[in-house]
Parts: sequence; structure tokens; C-alpha cells
Amino acid sequence: MSLLYGDSYVEVFKSIIEQNPDAILVLSANGTILEVNQTATDLFGYTEEEVQGRSYQEMTFLGHFQNGVNRCFHETLRGIPTAYHADTLHKNGTPLHLLVKLIPLIVEEKLVGVFAVVKDFTEKKRLEKSLKESEEQYRLIAENMTDLVCVLDLNGVVQYASPSHESILGFTPDVYQGNPVFHMIHPDDISHVQGTFMEMTQTKESNMVEFRHKHRDGHWVWMETKGRPVFDEEGNVLHYQTVTRDITERKLFEEKRGHMAYHDTLTGLPNRRLFKERLEQSIKEAVRHGQKMEVMYMDMDKFKQINDAFGQDAGDEFLQQFAERVQGCLRESDTLARFGGDEFTALLPHIEEEHDALGVANRILASLQTPWQIGEHVFEMTSSIGIAFFPADGTTRHELLKHADQALYEAKESGRKNVKMYASCK
Repeated sequence: MSLLYGDSYVEVFKSIIEQNPDAILVLSANGTILEVNQTATDLFGYTEEEVQGRSYQEMTFLGHFQNGVNRCFHETLRGIPTAYHADTLHKNGTPLHLLVKLIPLIVEEKLVGVFAVVKDFTEKKRLEKSLKESEEQYRLIAENMTDLVCVLDLNGVVQYASPSHESILGFTPDVYQGNPVFHMIHPDDISHVQGTFMEMTQTKESNMVEFRHKHRDGHWVWMETKGRPVFDEEGNVLHYQTVTRDITERKLFEEKRGHMAYHDTLTGLPNRRLFKERLEQSIKEAVRHGQKMEVMYMDMDKFKQINDAFGQDAGDEFLQQFAERVQGCLRESDTLARFGGDEFTALLPHIEEEHDALGVANRILASLQTPWQIGEHVFEMTSSIGIAFFPADGTTRHELLKHADQALYEAKESGRKNVKMYASCK
């Protein structure tokens, strides 16, 4: 060190080298390494004895970027500070990414060497590479996933929409970005979705909601969205992230399953369960408004004989045609149900007079007189009908069905193909 400086500067210069958090190398004008600090030996893996007194051109850790070193070293010798990035290796072969700064050492206006400051950017570059790979990976996932991914600001405005929006909903991501997340939602579902978003905002917890979203073709698609807040290090909400999937098939299945629970699979008519519920509701309305109503119980005369003779398929066809003919004689407000087997019930609310109900029953019987075409066969089929009135023949569901069934029994006992009212059976 005394070769470069006067003795009064040795301690100061030595302190700068040893205490420096960056790797320091001091080189003479001919490229000999005169001094290295502990940071440099730790960084490159070589001891001070292995490098001191040798030319920088001999050192493996410098040789990996030899051309850059030579160019910058000679430029620095002309009194010009230089800097460059360099990739090299640790003694054990581990990659290093460095920022090297070369500063000319000038004593009494004479350039006597080069002061090299080496900053280690290896970890930073590794993190940047890892982050880039993660971003590319997540971008690849977002661009190829069938779910829809959105990032919303604190006001619910879409900041990012994944490309999958176009394949699922027909709209490109730019249609969403910059717009409120609610602007494509079915009008009947907007308040529900807004309420869910507000709840997530207030509780700062994840939430889920189902709604209908407009497709570019004009139809509505059922969607299920899970939203979650994303926080900064201090616990403040930065934005919201949503993941949405198409649940149309599931909703259709649920609707079909719900329909099956209340409807007969053969005729499509309401089943016993739905009929009883509607009858209960009609009784409440009739009591509230002081109205009359009618319950019919009917079946097909000698249906079992035809079913046994021509098989179940023919019997099923009879039941389907029977339901269609009877339905054609009723009002839209009336309910026709298949109660089981060949038994059918009809609910006629808002009956003014009892003779009006009798007229409907006679129309039904008349509609059944037309010959029945079942496959290659033509048949004649009749029906019997029993009628009970509210409130004259009963004020409960059980009473009305029981008395209509009793009237049907009397109709069959009287020769079939006719109508009996419960009042006439007493």
C-alpha cells in the first residue's frame, strides 16, 4: 500500500477497503491485484493469498468476462471511470451476476492503478428471474384456464380480465377493463351481487355468489364467482381478485331435478306432491277472498285391461294422450296432476257456481269420446269423474280429496262414463 500512497493515508485507505460492504479489488497499472477485502474473498471463494500479487487476467473468476475487463480496464487507465454488468462463476462453480465499477487511482496527477468496486446482484437477479418465471407461469395459467379471472379495484372496477372471458362469454378482456364488474350482470341479479361485494368489502373476507351474465350472443350464462380481498403488508386492501366459472349445466341439472321432484316424468304434469301444495295454497286464498273452488278426481275406465292386453308402452301412450285431452278442457289457472297410475286430479280455483264445474267435467268426458289411435290400433276409452266443492264438501285438503275420491267411486258404481258430485252421494 505504501507504494501507492504516503504513509499518512494508509490507515484511511485500508479502512475504506476493509469496511466496505461491496467487494473491493485494488489493481496496479499493469493489472496486478494488490489488495482484496474479505467481502471479495467471500464473494469469489478464493483466499487473499490465492489472488494477491497475480494478474487479473490469470484469475478464473475474472476470465469469464475477460473481454469486458480488458476493455474497461484500459479505458479506466485513461482516467475514465467505467462500469459494466458481468456474469461469472464462484470458485465452486456457482453462477454470479455482478456490477463492476472501475475507478482510476490518481496520485500527484499520475494514474497509478485501478480501484474496483464489485456489487453482488446474484440474489436480485435470481429473484427477478423467479418472479418473471412466476409471472409467465401465472399468465400462462390465466390465459389457458377455463375459469375467468378478474382483478377489481376498491370501487369494483375491472383492472384485469383474463383472456378466457372471450371463449366463455364471447367478449374480449378489453370490454371489461375499466368498467364496473356489474355492467354485464342480469338486472334481476345486480342487487344481490352488489350486496355480496359490499359484504366482502366490510368483512374483508372471501365470499361467493351466483348470478347470470350476458353472453355476446344475447343469452344468459349462469356463473359462480368467488371473490377475495388482497392485502398489503400493513393489512390494507389493495384490490379484489375474483375467480368465476360457468355453472349453467349445473343449474340446468338442478332445475331439471327440481322439476322432476314436482312433476310426473311420463306426462310432464304436476305430481301428487305439487298438487297437494297448490291445493293447500288455493284453500288459503279461497278463505281469504271468500271464494269457491273445485277438486276433480278422475281415472280411465278399464285402463288395466288395455294395459295388460297391449303392453306398458301402449298404456303409457294412453296416459299421455289422456293428459293432453283433459288439459285442453281446462283454464290456464287450473291445475291437472297425475296422482298415480291412471288416476288424475284437477284443481279449479275461482268457481262462481257449482253448475260451471259440472260443465267443465262434461266437456272433459266429451273430449274422451273421440277414438284413440295407439300405434296401429284404434280404441274407445271413457273416464269417470268425481267432484268435491270448497267449502260445501270440505275445508281441508284431506277432506276435499277424500270426498272427490268417494264421488269417483260412486260414478263408477253408477255405470262409469259419468260425473258424480259428492253432495249427491250423501
